Amino acid sequence: MVHLSLPTPDGFPLSVDCFTPPAPSQIKASCVIINATGVQARFYHDFARYLSQHDIAVLTFDYRFSGTSLPQAVLNQLKQAGDDEVKRDDIFHAALVSCPEKWGLMSHWTQQDLGTVVRYAQEQWRGKPMTLLGNSLGGHLATLLDEEILFPSSSSSTDTAPVRILNVCGGNAYWQNNPRPEEARFAFDELVVKPLETDRVFRASALGLGYDLPYGVGRDWLAWFYHPLFSLQAKKDEENARRVAKRCERYLYVGFEDDESISKNMMLLHLGLLDLSGNNVHSLWVDPPKAKPEAWPKCGHVTSFQLQRKKGEQEAEEHEASGAEGYQAAEEDEDEDNNDNNEGSSSSKPPPSHLSREETVFILYRDYILHGDIWKSAGEFRQWHPDDERDRHQIRRDEDERRRKLRAEGKRATGDFAEDEEHEGTAKARL
Repeated sequence: MVHLSLPTPDGFPLSVDCFTPPAPSQIKASCVIINATGVQARFYHDFARYLSQHDIAVLTFDYRFSGTSLPQAVLNQLKQAGDDEVKRDDIFHAALVSCPEKWGLMSHWTQQDLGTVVRYAQEQWRGKPMTLLGNSLGGHLATLLDEEILFPSSSSSTDTAPVRILNVCGGNAYWQNNPRPEEARFAFDELVVKPLETDRVFRASALGLGYDLPYGVGRDWLAWFYHPLFSLQAKKDEENARRVAKRCERYLYVGFEDDESISKNMMLLHLGLLDLSGNNVHSLWVDPPKAKPEAWPKCGHVTSFQLQRKKGEQEAEEHEASGAEGYQAAEEDEDEDNNDNNEGSSSSKPPPSHLSREETVFILYRDYILHGDIWKSAGEFRQWHPDDERDRHQIRRDEDERRRKLRAEGKRATGDFAEDEEHEGTAKARL
């Protein structure tokens, strides 16, 4: 592993780690891992090492003001604090409060930070297939990155290489998609929204969403949570995501029945918002104990990226960094699309009886990144078509009308953060 400090367009020192095979000639593909909410890059390092041992160059990174992507002065303070957890928590909290509030989820975490890492991958491994592997939040950011960054018009034909997206557990987490929506909304209102305005910090940890986040990022995230289009609630972002999904060589959503945060219904509601006219969008829903041809271990919301624990050791539930019960939604039965065109090499077939993650879900991810292969027999596979698209225009009109009525009554809809005058300009900025 090589640690890098990459300057973003606005000059922020982004913490990036690079995992590569021993020899450059071994590199057959590249992968950018995009973190879940509140999850640090180091969580994915074992998985990144695994990929690098199989001819894949991998980049992990921490968004600004998370993990180790902090101003140097803050990093120095943390080093001086040593193992004093109380002091380290105080330093980190002070850093979050000092983060400019205009630095948002879209304007900075996506366009600046993720954009910097993607550009670096494009420059380092020209002509190699690149996969944006997004876990939860990261699955949304992969399609929200500006189209021009992913598919630069200045690229020559020799630089052109397939761009794939692998969305792991990044479904539509709108509050009403929960089986107990009022309980979910109350929890967010009381534990996150109110402290956001009083403490100026997004208390993600209060709901089990990993580490706390800066104010601007939290405000954008909550605007998603309170809108039925979730991450596509801004028209410009919706249009960009639809174009990106269509232009990718392949888009694959992988979800798990034992995920306590994102249900199959949330997956369906999100994918139905993308542009499906290219017939390149696929989904694979896996029930680990019932996976074919042999049962898999726990995968959950983020656990599928962890090395298998040795026998007798406790399973890693404590690392379910995005396991807020406010995300859990009711299951809906859907017809399977049993597409018999099993493309790809024989390596895409599941192994006969292996139960560890390294021999099941790790290989599923690896084969997709290397070849675009999909283990269609591992679970409920579906290829999406244009007639699967939801009426996003009507969804938006209905939500706009609901909010207009609330304003007419002198009320403010929870999550209307993007309508603050100062934030409106920031949210629309594309740096």
